Order: sequence, then C-alpha cells, then structure tokens
Amino acid sequence: MAPRAAPQPADDEIAVVKEQAWFYLDEDAEQQGPLEATDLVDLCTDGVITFDTPVWCQMLGEWQQLEQVETLCWMAQQAPPSAEAAIWHILDGEGNSHGPLTIDSLGDYLAGGSITIDCPVWSKTLGDWQRLCDVPSLRQLHGGS
Repeated sequence: MAPRAAPQPADDEIAVVKEQAWFYLDEDAEQQGPLEATDLVDLCTDGVITFDTPVWCQMLGEWQQLEQVETLCWMAQQAPPSAEAAIWHILDGEGNSHGPLTIDSLGDYLAGGSITIDCPVWSKTLGDWQRLCDVPSLRQLHGGS
C-alpha cells in the first residue's frame, strides 16, 4: 500500500536529510550503504526498495520504514522513476493487464489509444492501483499539472 502523501518539508529540513549518510536493509535484511538521500530516493522510484523498507541514518537513531521519515518519503513521492525502469503495470479498458512497462512504453500505449489517462496503473512504489492521471510522476505522459 502506498503511504499517505507526505507534506512538503521546509528547505532546511531537506538540506539536513541530504547531508546524512543513509543505509537500508535489503530483502535479505542485509545492510546496504552508505548512500546519499537522493540515491535512496532513486532506489525507491526505480522499485528496488519500497516505502516499507527499513532505513537508517545517525539523525534517526533507530531503523524506521522509509514512509515514516516524512522528508525522505516526500522526496520519493516527488521524484519520477527513470524512463528506463520497467516498473509499471496497467489495466486497459477491457481489464487486460500489461507490464512490466517503462514510462516510455506507457506513453506509447496512451498515444496509440489502447489506454486512457483513467486506466489503473500499478508499480511496486505505488503499492496499489491508481488512475494514471492521479500519479504525479506520470503527469508528463498526459500533460497534467
């Protein structure tokens, strides 16, 4: 399940998070890192880690799920996945599932008319199905703001 929308943090809060050396626990509970916050966000948007992945930095003091670190969660929710990452699944108007797809492939389906902006999409980072037009990182496909 996707986390609730994190509130936009103040610039100084973002700066503090970006100064930290971050670690996360992979699927085998092995510690990975240190990473910069932006690298951690990239891993999340590319589907390598999820919002329930445990993360840690000295500022936190203890392991927390990424979604519990509001500034980091907000950063991940704002960042679009790389176009090369084949992480998207979509249901067309007839309920047929397509995927995994890249953002570019989703754009091709949309341009070809086989899907609409109201079709449900899913990715590991979203956690649940949402209409394509409601996913901020997919706005570029349909010109939404």
